[in-house]
Amino acid sequence: MLKQLALNGPLTAKANGGSRLTDVAYERIKELLLTRDDLPEVLSEQVLATHLGFSKTPVREALYRLSQEGLLRLIPRRGYLVPEVTQTDVRHLFELREAVEGMAARLAADRIRDDELHEIEEAVNRAGDLRDDVEDAETLAVLRHCNEIVHGGIMCAAGNPRLEQALAPIRDQIKRVLMVSLGMRGQIRGGRIEHVEILHALQRRDPDGADAAMRAHIRATYQHTVRRVR
Repeated sequence: MLKQLALNGPLTAKANGGSRLTDVAYERIKELLLTRDDLPEVLSEQVLATHLGFSKTPVREALYRLSQEGLLRLIPRRGYLVPEVTQTDVRHLFELREAVEGMAARLAADRIRDDELHEIEEAVNRAGDLRDDVEDAETLAVLRHCNEIVHGGIMCAAGNPRLEQALAPIRDQIKRVLMVSLGMRGQIRGGRIEHVEILHALQRRDPDGADAAMRAHIRATYQHTVRRVR
């Protein structure tokens, strides 16, 4: 028997002005997929529609859209399967991340502005101030936010939109995989140290060092993550 979809409290995504219901349903369901590791094996249109307060049509359209992006898989007459992440999936995603983000760090070391560097430094320091033995939802949310600032800031500072486009099609799949590793104490502690190394290379304006530090960070995250995946 499939476990019930239990949602504690309202979802946090908000509708903007004249957003279509399908867009709102899409954002809210995607938030579940990227932030929850206790979802049922199969998502039910009716359960989601009831929770969101929508009719089934926008929910059905949102689920189909998410399946096209690889976050769900349609199972005829059953619903939408939340795919398990395999070791092969993790390897493929991290190989791409290492190549693209290593190059982004290399370019950023030459091109980053002082204000961009300051924002990354603040995120690294904020994550460093958190205790290693705390894994509550609020702490993990802060860590995820800091992680996004560091990686997103470096990608932006690289000044090459083609690099970002290379990751865009699988960005949400990467976030779902990272949800596994960001809940592990060893990787939380190790990730902070690795972010400091990346920051120092950027501060030195050292392209080789930034590239090497980013690649080492992504390889370490891969090793921690793949151990948790069957």
